[in-house]
Amino acid sequence: MGDYTGGLAAIVVAISAAAVVVSAIGTCLVPMFKAKKQAKLDEATSTGERLSRAIEHLGVNDADKLHIRIGAIYEFKRLAQDSPRDKESIVEILTAFIKSYTEKYKVTPYQDAKTIINEHGLKDYNILPQDVAAAAHVLSQLVRELIEETAKISKKKNWWRFLEKHNLYNTKGKTKRKILSRILRPFVKNRLSPPQGIYNATETLGNLAKRETFLWSWHDLKASHLNLDCMKVKNIYTVRADLSNTTLQNADFTDAELIYAKLIKADLVMAQLEAVNFFGARLEGARLLGSNLEGASFKMARLEGADFWDAHFDEQTDFTGAVINEHTLFDPGVREKHFPEFDAKQKKKEAGTED
Repeated sequence: MGDYTGGLAAIVVAISAAAVVVSAIGTCLVPMFKAKKQAKLDEATSTGERLSRAIEHLGVNDADKLHIRIGAIYEFKRLAQDSPRDKESIVEILTAFIKSYTEKYKVTPYQDAKTIINEHGLKDYNILPQDVAAAAHVLSQLVRELIEETAKISKKKNWWRFLEKHNLYNTKGKTKRKILSRILRPFVKNRLSPPQGIYNATETLGNLAKRETFLWSWHDLKASHLNLDCMKVKNIYTVRADLSNTTLQNADFTDAELIYAKLIKADLVMAQLEAVNFFGARLEGARLLGSNLEGASFKMARLEGADFWDAHFDEQTDFTGAVINEHTLFDPGVREKHFPEFDAKQKKKEAGTED
């Protein structure tokens, strides 16, 4: 009986000690959680105040307050770094600011630059105001960051690398691969799209970049495995951009410089690619069905397995030094015109096979 009583007492003591420890931990943690919650509230309040102040300063239209507007623009940049969740809102604000300028001084078919200069008292129509140029610079950086962030998430959520590594995306082959490919394909095609505000921003930047004084560039852009359908990225200058396995149906890249770009297995069906420079680009397995390629340059590009059915070419379309193979698809007569030597060899090979 004494042993039982002693054991019970020991248990009671242990439970009491544990309760004291838990109470002590709670006493320490509760203020910590409260302080953390208060810090978040203070941060949100501070961010809101900074955002409101920056918007107010950006709206100052006085000519002698240029420094205030430029300061507001770079405050938006710091806000985007300090508060990533507000980045999309900041993109939309800067887009609206630039559009207000481009719409105000837009050249119509019935006006020329001199008329606009006289009407608005501009010294030189081709020189962008410093605040608009600063806003465009910051906006292009933020848009690129959002696109690359979305691309990273898209890669993690989809199984492209797994399927390609095990050749599961190809329905030909063994029965197991066929079945697995059909099961997984719906998940693979579910590529993510960047925030909707990005589309408006890229179109605005593309229109602004028509001026020779503004260079819109995204060097080494990493945006593979994304859904960028209908995105307008006109007049952009890029080197080594990675857009492999990206959906770009009906996208508009008019007058873009896509030098050494990676567009392997990219979907460019019905895309506007007029006067695009694809120098040294890799388009192996890319789909360009029905795309507009008038004036495009494919100098030194890799086009093995690319599909050009129903694409639109003209006399300025340049394939100098481009590499194709028997899997590169063209409408009848296109291969003979642009790749006569390869076409002759291929016809001899086909004739030899038939014999």
